[in-house]
Amino acid sequence: MARRVDPLDVSFDEYRAIFGDSDEEDEFSARSGIVVDVGADPKADDFFTFMFGEDLFDKIVEETNRYARQMLTDNERLGRWRDVTKAEVKAYFGMCVIMGMNILPKVADYWATRE
Repeated sequence: MARRVDPLDVSFDEYRAIFGDSDEEDEFSARSGIVVDVGADPKADDFFTFMFGEDLFDKIVEETNRYARQMLTDNERLGRWRDVTKAEVKAYFGMCVIMGMNILPKVADYWATRE
């Protein structure tokens, strides 16, 4: 039976003795960067749609609206519920991405008008 080794419990020298000493590095030869055709004048939405796909947004819209109807059954708020649209879901995802890139101390700070 092979000895089970936790790499965090051995020194570098012990690890090399167990798993071999390979100082060889394979040369990277693949094309780097964007490897898809995004057209001559790509916009942020083009990349977003490419990454997530229209089908995913359609499914999120469908399931969000279905879930809302299930949860709001026998609830007075159901009368005020308006189905979300694909544009709204995309806007929400975009806001999440931007808020993740530009982190502010409080959520309210994203809507502050002061400079």
